[in-house]
Amino acid sequence: LGFGGVGYIWPKCEGGHEEEWRHSVAPITEDKILEAVKALEDELELILDGNTLPPSGELKPNSIDSDEDDNDDLRDDFDKEVEETFLRAVHENIQENHLTLEVNSLKLSYNKIAADCAGALFYAMMKYAVDMPHSSA
Repeated sequence: LGFGGVGYIWPKCEGGHEEEWRHSVAPITEDKILEAVKALEDELELILDGNTLPPSGELKPNSIDSDEDDNDDLRDDFDKEVEETFLRAVHENIQENHLTLEVNSLKLSYNKIAADCAGALFYAMMKYAVDMPHSSA
C-alpha cells in the first residue's frame, strides 16, 4: 500500500528500470503482452470465420437445440416426478407431512420455487381427479 493506505500507481516502464522490474511482484513483459494480443486476434478470427463454436460453448441462435428446450425438459421431469410422488402418496396412504418433505426435496434438487411445487401438485391433483372414475348418481 502507498502513503496513507491508498494504492500505488505503477508507472509504465519502457525498459529503463530493469532492476525494478526484476523485483516487481508480477511484471508483464512486452513480449507476453504481444503474445496474448496475438492469441486473442487468432481466436477472434476463428470466431468470425464461423466454423467453430465460440469459446463459451454456446450454440448458434438458429440451431436446433436451445436452453429453452432444456428448461422445458427439466420442467417436464420435475412435473412428472411431483405427479408420481403425489400418486404414490395417494395409493400408499403416505402421511401429508412426508409428502411435503418429498416435494420439498424435489424442489431443492431441481432448483425450483414454491410456486413451481404448487403448480405441479395442482396439476397432479386435477389429473388424478379427471382420470378417476365417477358415478353419475
